[in-house]
Parts: sequence; structure tokens; C-alpha cells
Amino acid sequence: MAHTTLGITGATGRIGGAVSRRLEERGVAHRLLVRSPHRVASHVAAANGLLDAATMDFADPDGAAESMAGLDTVFLVSASESADRKQQQLAMVEALSRAGVRRVVYTSFAAPAPDATFTFARTHYVTEQAIERAGLEYTFLRDNFYLGVFPDFVSADRVLRGA
Repeated sequence: MAHTTLGITGATGRIGGAVSRRLEERGVAHRLLVRSPHRVASHVAAANGLLDAATMDFADPDGAAESMAGLDTVFLVSASESADRKQQQLAMVEALSRAGVRRVVYTSFAAPAPDATFTFARTHYVTEQAIERAGLEYTFLRDNFYLGVFPDFVSADRVLRGA
């Protein structure tokens, strides 16, 4: 395994998976931080030492800190929608710090603010503030819609529908 200093969360999903594929195409060694490493085992084995995988679950910040140990930078895809999303994301920021991660690239949301109308924007604001307070170097990716999911909202009759 090449020396890995970069971790990608959500590597089995759309965003994390796309980032991982681009890195792999460019020969950049990285760790896939996923809930179920067995799902990527054959991919890791076929990557000729370019990849490794470790368990990372937002519900287990202690395990996440262990899985991120030794990484310099983590691409952090925000937690899935859930009632405890904000708490999970804050726990993950703490896990990043405990693991000794220096830099985080975080998938935030457009116009994060404490009084935002949209819940996601409020949650991402709190997470961004926690990242800043933790003293991590950061890049916040503030999108407002992932084009990759757009086809999921269009039915066979070409009508745009909500999820």
C-alpha cells in the first residue's frame, strides 16, 4: 500500500465515490472510509495497493477517529438525513481532531446561517463553526443541489417530482 494521507468518506455513495474514482484515475493513494468495508474489498484488492478501507460510521465517532488516524486530509461528506444529524456531524468534527487530521474538505450547503429557513443550512452552519473552532484547516463546498441526483427526481414520463 502506498503511503495514505487522504481519506474519503461516503466512498460507496455518489459524491464520495466520484471523488475516489477521480483520485484513483490519477494514481493518488487514499483510504475509503465506509460503513461496510466488505462492500469495497474486491475493489481495494484490485487497486494494486493504491487503496485501503476502514470502517467509518457517523454513529461511532470513537471508531471513526481510529479509522482516520494517520490521515492528513479527509473529504467529509455530510451525514445522512436523520434526527441526530447535527450531533453526528459535531461528533465527527471531534473525531477528526482526535485522529490528528490537519485538513477537512467538507460538503456543506449554500448560505449556511444560524437563522436560515432551510434546515440543512442551519445544520451545516453549526458544523462549519465547529470545524473552525477545532482549528482544522478547511475547505467548505457550499453547493445547493447535486446534479448527479437530478435524474432521480425525473420520472419516466419526464415529469419533475419531489423525493
